[in-house]
Amino acid sequence: MIFEQFLHPDFKKLVYGLHAQGFEVAIVGGTVRDFYLKKSNKHDYDCEIRNKDLIKVEWKNLGIEHDDLIKLPYEIIKYSDRYFTCEFSMPRIEVFDQTVQHKNFVAKFDSKMSYHFAAQRRDFTINAMMYVYNGSWKLEDPLGGYQDLLNKKLEPCSDNFSKDPVRFLRAIRFSVKDNFTIPSVVKDNFHRFEIDDFPEHYLKYEASKSGYPLLFIDSFFSNLGLKICEPLWRELINSNFVDLELKKLTPFMALLSLSTQRLLNHFVIVNDQGFHWPFYPKQLFNKNFEQFKKNFKTYVNQFKWLENQDHSFIEFLFDQKMIDLTAEQVLKKLSIKAELTNIVPVDRSLYKIYIKLQESYEDC
Repeated sequence: MIFEQFLHPDFKKLVYGLHAQGFEVAIVGGTVRDFYLKKSNKHDYDCEIRNKDLIKVEWKNLGIEHDDLIKLPYEIIKYSDRYFTCEFSMPRIEVFDQTVQHKNFVAKFDSKMSYHFAAQRRDFTINAMMYVYNGSWKLEDPLGGYQDLLNKKLEPCSDNFSKDPVRFLRAIRFSVKDNFTIPSVVKDNFHRFEIDDFPEHYLKYEASKSGYPLLFIDSFFSNLGLKICEPLWRELINSNFVDLELKKLTPFMALLSLSTQRLLNHFVIVNDQGFHWPFYPKQLFNKNFEQFKKNFKTYVNQFKWLENQDHSFIEFLFDQKMIDLTAEQVLKKLSIKAELTNIVPVDRSLYKIYIKLQESYEDC
């Protein structure tokens, strides 16, 4: 496939329309990277506009009303339709101040800026590759990103990389998700930061975007010099469900030490449902429903949570002696129907659990 075929037809019409108005359009960043990684196109385009200032675009001639445009910081214009989203910006350099934080710079724009100079503001060379349309499509790779992509290397575009802590989170995301190598120059600078230097929003966002949030968290703390060595955490990291969403694991994380929980709280609220561990439903079982109700009521939500977990995760909990039901027993009882005719409505949810547990209890 050639790059032009990778693009959505309606987006290409927009690019051709901008070119007709005298603009040079460069598609840069994730679209080009994903094209060479042979990933699907998310149709979320990042474009640099050259030759003329962005303010001179005649949007109505492109079939776009001004009300459809969103103005973002740093003079970025965002446009979305049913099929794609794109952000248009002018080439710029970023002049950083002495603080260490996200967006701690002043932007200076120049529609005639060279590709090489403009690319240095980006995070990694693999994200500085661009396809330029100026009557035909041409790859511009001023920093050698294509070779770094082939070698699975995350090379910073400039020394300014270390001035933005969010870029270090992106390094971990690419390492976890696509198996890129984080170079020593990035790892060495990681230790300059404290946890609070990383915005909580971006911690959660990048962990989720990685597709493997547990591996992301583990790598993050390891690179900060705060490696979590707790055996139960290591068991979790080495399991087959490191791709589960964090919110599905929050009750389980309450099994970890308080010091580990304090670290994890930067990503997710641990045990926000008040669950108790270890959790042994069969031992709580009592053949008298009224007695069962008295002893078991506080565990109803935890039992329902267990029913909704992945098969392998239930087996993991069983192997760790955190529950006394196997995944097979949990799966079997899901199909059990309870007769609710004589049960008052307020007790029906609990009675369903009672019947399911009774079946599991009698089978063992």
